[in-house]
Amino acid sequence: MYVEEVRALGAWYDGAFDPDRVLRDEDTAARAGLLRAHFRDAVIDLARHLHADGVIERVLGRPLPVVVFDMARPGWEAHATEAANPPELIEDFTAWLRAVGEI
Repeated sequence: MYVEEVRALGAWYDGAFDPDRVLRDEDTAARAGLLRAHFRDAVIDLARHLHADGVIERVLGRPLPVVVFDMARPGWEAHATEAANPPELIEDFTAWLRAVGEI
């Protein structure tokens, strides 16, 4: 479904990820940027909907934070996790991030 959606948006490009290709080809670089932005928004929106619809609490028995991670974008998880969760669920997480200097 994800690939179909980003194809329809014109953001998909075929072939393996190749940083040199992204740097050389303006069209590929633009599409890579669109894919990153779309993925970021989709992940955060999904977590928000899972909280708002009560799915996390219903399935796991209580509200739990969604910790967002993308190993290709270190440091992004702090912002994304904050954006994806109600503040009261991530107080410990954000306190830890402050303690280690991540935010």
